[in-house]
Amino acid sequence: MKDILVSIENDLPSSITLRYCCRLAGLIQARVQVIHSRAPGKDAPAIGAGWAQHAWREDLLTQARHEITQILRDDQIQGPVLLEPILEVGDREAQIMAELGRKPYALAAVGLPLPLTPDLLHKLFRLEVAHITSCPVLFGLTMAPPENVLFCLAEAKADSRRIANFLKLMEGAPVKLDLATGPNDGVISASPMSAQDRMDYAAKLFEASGIAVGQHRLLEGTAEQTSGIINQYGMVVPPLSRGTPKDSAWLAILSHSSTTILVC
Repeated sequence: MKDILVSIENDLPSSITLRYCCRLAGLIQARVQVIHSRAPGKDAPAIGAGWAQHAWREDLLTQARHEITQILRDDQIQGPVLLEPILEVGDREAQIMAELGRKPYALAAVGLPLPLTPDLLHKLFRLEVAHITSCPVLFGLTMAPPENVLFCLAEAKADSRRIANFLKLMEGAPVKLDLATGPNDGVISASPMSAQDRMDYAAKLFEASGIAVGQHRLLEGTAEQTSGIINQYGMVVPPLSRGTPKDSAWLAILSHSSTTILVC
C-alpha cells in the first residue's frame, strides 16, 4: 500500500495539508504518516547530561504528543487511513530525510503559509526538492478537491518523466485532468515541439494509462491573470525542479496562487 509522509506543526497550514492529504489518500488508496519534529529550545540540557537529557527529551515528546493528538482530534482526522504519528526531537528537515530514507513513500507533503512570494518559493524548491528526491513533493495550500488537476507542460523529455511520476502516484484515482502550456523560462528542447504537439504527446501518455484529458489551456497574460486560472483547480503540477531560476515566471505565477502544488 502507498504511504504519504506529512510533516506537520501546530498551525493552520499543517491542518489544511493534513486534511488535504487524507482526502488524497482516499483517492489513491494510500495511508497517511504524520511526522512532527520538535526543535530543542534554549533550555535543552548539555549533551551528555545523562538522565537529565533523557528526562528533558521525554518531556518534550510528551508535549508534542499532546499537541499532535489535539490537532488530529480537532480536525476529526481518524480511521485506518492514518498511521501512528512519528514524533522526534531535532531539525525538521533532517528528520524528514531520515524517515524518507527508512522506508519508501509515495509522496512527501508540507504546508505553506499565505501569502507566498517568489523568493520564498525559490528557497523552498531549492531546499525541499533538492533533498527529497525519492518521491514527489506536495506543498499544501488548500482543501479544494485534489482530483481536479491542472498539469502544466514545458519540455517533452522532462514532461515524460514528470508524467510517469504523476501516474505512479495517482494510479487508479478518478482524476479530472486538464493540460496547460505557458511560460517556458527560456528552456529550449533539443527537439523543439509546438505547444499543441506537446499537449497531444502528453495526452497520449495520460490516456494510455486510463486518465482522460479534458481541456487544453494556454497560460498567458500577467501572473495574476494566470493564477486566476490555476485557482480553479485543487492541484497544480508546474514544470519546476531544483534548477528553477530565481526569476522564473512560474514562481511569480504561483506566488499569486492559492492552489496546492505538486512537484514531481
